Amino acid sequence: MASITLPISATINVVATTSNYSQKSNLGTAQPGSSLTEATMLVYDEILRYQRDVAYTHGLTAAAVDAFDYNQFKGNVLWFMDELVGTESDWISTASNDETTAYGYVQFTEASVKTAVTRYEYHIRQFNLRRKKRDWEPYEYPYGKKMKTPDWLKTLSESLQGTQVGTAYYPPTYDHKKNLDALTYDQTLALGFVHLHSKTSKDYNFVQLAKGDVAAAKTLYLDNHHMAIATVVSLVSTLTPKQKNSIYFAIKQIYEPMYGKGSSSTVLDDETYFNYLKGYVGSFFYKEFSWWNKDDDLSWGEFILINAGNAVYQVFDMIFEKESIQEAFTDLIEQGKGTWDAASNKSDIRDELKGKIVELQLWNETADDEQTDDGPLVWVGFDEDGNIVVYEKSVGATKSRIDGFFGIHYGW
Repeated sequence: MASITLPISATINVVATTSNYSQKSNLGTAQPGSSLTEATMLVYDEILRYQRDVAYTHGLTAAAVDAFDYNQFKGNVLWFMDELVGTESDWISTASNDETTAYGYVQFTEASVKTAVTRYEYHIRQFNLRRKKRDWEPYEYPYGKKMKTPDWLKTLSESLQGTQVGTAYYPPTYDHKKNLDALTYDQTLALGFVHLHSKTSKDYNFVQLAKGDVAAAKTLYLDNHHMAIATVVSLVSTLTPKQKNSIYFAIKQIYEPMYGKGSSSTVLDDETYFNYLKGYVGSFFYKEFSWWNKDDDLSWGEFILINAGNAVYQVFDMIFEKESIQEAFTDLIEQGKGTWDAASNKSDIRDELKGKIVELQLWNETADDEQTDDGPLVWVGFDEDGNIVVYEKSVGATKSRIDGFFGIHYGW
């Protein structure tokens, strides 16, 4: 599991020079600037919002958040992102990985660029919502002033999503290398830094980074730099039945409070769609097995086979949930629609589900069928396009390489 670090006294770490890393000469005259400053403001403000307005998390207290100094944070973000770029790419703007789509200074994958843009836009919205109630004054953003979405982010977002001009729709034009090459070093750092701050990161480590904590910096890199994304289809051959079952119930935790009938936290209370998702998510994990779906076409026999399992659950509901035969039959039909879509490579995933994931610690199963709780830590749910995904962490560098960076440098 991800770790947090212990408190240390505050210091601002010095940004490295070519005397520290000869390969930094690859950077030429490129420098961080206003874009990274803006990104630092966004993350700082969002941490204050969540910690003070929602909950103190992972060991943070009111006193610790009160002591979270913006100027110290800004100085150590400069050091941190410089070290991250060195670790990832040796400060080479066109660095690429032949085995993945990772490219550029911070080695963004195609999937992580889309996530980063969405995350950046979210941080701007939250920043603007607080424009009349924040308890600090960011540089150039006095009381009431909104932050505009920067042009470079708009361009990147439109290339990923397409644009609507009047009644005309222009489809996405995103080209991974071309669009990343169009970003300045400063803009790339800004996008990369905001991307680090998500639901799965720990605000505690950002607060510690403000103190110059090297251990916190390494934790942020290891735990929160871009994740390699793989769909369940590519992982299905390695997942055990118990792991798949765990993933199914973890994803169910996402949609049940939203649509499940009778849930205390129901948002939409749409049992029909809830049943559809049960069939869709449950069937998704089995559609690639040759014993069930032998080709790309779903046969009636295959469809009946998988729905037989759903029928058993409906019997349980009649017994334990006191459902009527009619209610159980309706549930079975609605789940069957989800099963059919899963096997037919179709889906009806609503916008409010897209991008929602939950953290899950999988079990490891040994040869003698015992289980241990040190299996892979994954994030499961729906990506921004509505596909079912399992996110596995991917460290972009070896431990020895990481230890060679994120160092303390002395002198200016």
